[in-house]
Amino acid sequence: MSALDIAQAVKGKKFSALDAVEAVLARIAKHDSVLNSFTDVTAERARAKAREVDATIAAGKNPGSLAGVPFAVKNLFDVKGLPTRAGSKINRDLPAATRDATLIERLEAAGAVLVGALNMGEYAYDFTGENIHDGPSRNPHDVTRMTGGSSGGSGAAVGGALVPLTLGSDTNG
Repeated sequence: MSALDIAQAVKGKKFSALDAVEAVLARIAKHDSVLNSFTDVTAERARAKAREVDATIAAGKNPGSLAGVPFAVKNLFDVKGLPTRAGSKINRDLPAATRDATLIERLEAAGAVLVGALNMGEYAYDFTGENIHDGPSRNPHDVTRMTGGSSGGSGAAVGGALVPLTLGSDTNG
C-alpha cells in the first residue's frame, strides 16, 4: 500500500498503526536478507510509536497526516540510539546519536513510524549502491543488478515494498 493509503486506512480504523508496522516488520524479516536494504531495524521503537498513534486515534484526536505510515531512513540521518555510520567502517564505534534528525522528528510528529536505518554508499558518495562494509543493496526487480547509489538501501526498501516511504539524499547530483 502507498503511504497515503496506509494513513487513510489507519485514520479510518480499517486496521491499526500497529498492524501496519507488524506487516512491514514481517516483510523486512522475509525479504531483506536478499535485498540488504536495512542496516538496523528499530522494531521495539516502531511498535511503541505505533501504539501511540493508535492511542491518539482511540482518544478521538488527530494522529497526523501520516498516521501509522512506516518509514526508514538512510543511515546518514541521526537516529536516536544508533550510531550514524554513514556507510563507513570507522564510524561504527562512534557513540549513538542522542537525538533524531529534524526530518525524523517532523515525520513522527505527523504520525509516521520509523522502522529502521538503511544501507548506503560510504559517506553518501557512491553511484552503484555497493557498500564494501555492509554489502550491496540489491535491485528488488532483478537481484543480480545494483540499486544505484548512494541511497541504494532506500531504493531497495521502497522498490521491494518493504516500506512505503524512505529518506535518502543526493550528494552527487
